[in-house]
Amino acid sequence: MGTQALSQIMVLFILMAAGFLCCKLKVVPKEAARYFSSFGMKVTFPCLIITSFNRPFSRELLGEAGAIVVLSTLLSLATIPLVMLVLNHV
Repeated sequence: MGTQALSQIMVLFILMAAGFLCCKLKVVPKEAARYFSSFGMKVTFPCLIITSFNRPFSRELLGEAGAIVVLSTLLSLATIPLVMLVLNHV
């Protein structure tokens, strides 16, 4: 794992710890957690995804992207029978 990825993970854990402490010390009201989660899902995570695509283009990258698309499609199709089986037994 690269040092850049490790430092980003550490920053994420520091932010999580700060949020946890703020809630425990009642600096932030408990109801604010819902709004922080919504902000993360609607703003922060999409920005993170967009910035992660900021890589130089190469044929290797194109091949990896194609493999990811194929594998994710196969995985999605493979889960359909499992979901149908579970829903029929519920």
